[in-house]
Amino acid sequence: MPKGKGKKGVRSSAFRAVSNNTDQQITSARELTKVQYPVEQLDINNEYNPVTSTFTPRQNGIYSIIASILASPVAAQTFIELRIFVNGEPGVGVFENITGVLGSISVSTNLQLQVGDTVEVFVGGIPTPFFIESDPDFTHFEATRIG
Repeated sequence: MPKGKGKKGVRSSAFRAVSNNTDQQITSARELTKVQYPVEQLDINNEYNPVTSTFTPRQNGIYSIIASILASPVAAQTFIELRIFVNGEPGVGVFENITGVLGSISVSTNLQLQVGDTVEVFVGGIPTPFFIESDPDFTHFEATRIG
């Protein structure tokens, strides 16, 4: 099989991006803020833009998408929403109640994507501010074409 090709000559697709060495502060409670994943660890089909933290598939298919953050709330109790957006529209999300110093939040889904769709991750919380910790083991965004 040619390098980078799967069954029937379909090109493989997968990326993984993580946070860098800087915590991201979230200050707005009224609207969701885009999560930054600026360190590209893997991108076998050149579909992820680390500058904009956006995944844009180069082929139609079903993609498994995972996004996670490690949140550090300032308040004793913070409600945090983590959501995957497709083409600027909110999609699958989770809403977690973080009590304590740190909380890990993740969201995952399988989505039918078309060439040129854009996939991004947004977060918000009440109350704010809170921080997204720069730990790449917990703060990452990834996708793999599964069909």
